[in-house]
Amino acid sequence: MKNLMCLIILYASSFASAQENNAILTVYFDFNSSNLSSDEQKKLDLFTTSKNEYRINKIEAHTDSIGSTKYNLELATQRMKSVKNTLHFQESIVVILGEEKANITSVYEDYKFRKVDIYYENLKLPVKVNLVPLIKLTSENEPSLSSGASEFMTSDEKTLSIDLYIHFQPGTAVPLEESYPELDRLVAFMKENGTLEAFLHGHVCCNNNMDISERRANYVYFYLSKNGIQETRMDRIGHSNTQPKAYPERTEADRIANRRVTVVFTKQ
Repeated sequence: MKNLMCLIILYASSFASAQENNAILTVYFDFNSSNLSSDEQKKLDLFTTSKNEYRINKIEAHTDSIGSTKYNLELATQRMKSVKNTLHFQESIVVILGEEKANITSVYEDYKFRKVDIYYENLKLPVKVNLVPLIKLTSENEPSLSSGASEFMTSDEKTLSIDLYIHFQPGTAVPLEESYPELDRLVAFMKENGTLEAFLHGHVCCNNNMDISERRANYVYFYLSKNGIQETRMDRIGHSNTQPKAYPERTEADRIANRRVTVVFTKQ
């Protein structure tokens, strides 16, 4: 291969106001309870009566900081079950936090943390759609799952970092359609190399948004898990917009390149 940058251009839908599609619905619980009141249960009708209009990306269960850490994790787990049994959404990312966020906030009130947060997108909101080029830059010095990863397995190197060809719709953890072949390549590579461990790093463009960067890493993590990769072989973290691939972000192609997930493989 010549030592030149290779340019591959695809076209993807860019949602100009996708941030407006994202929201959080919170249901609250009484002290020491995992039962939903009738009023709180009615809030969930949004998802059960209009299921095709909404996509749930993540569900987080919380408690106040009263009681032991172990008890609060058990209580948060029961609250999660109450919500999921009502929603019948089995594919959402589930996070049991217990009192974790209650302990780190600077504005703490007990009742505000007796809750479950549901992160969702409204799929029916009108959004402006533009066609923009999705650009992938590679070189012989930049390994990919298609070239470089196999050589790593026979080399003396212990770690390998790859910018995965997995990009996301603006303001969401929903991959662009052309990202799924790369997800499947990642699954296959992990299965072919059963002792390999993977640390997934989520990134965003534009503004600071740690939550979405974490959700992007989570999406890939749970995609791998759902397709047979043991969770003990993986970890993940979000970096917000602190590690851009393209800087400064002058074009939409730059922003797409920064909405990504990087994987660091480690040999065992």
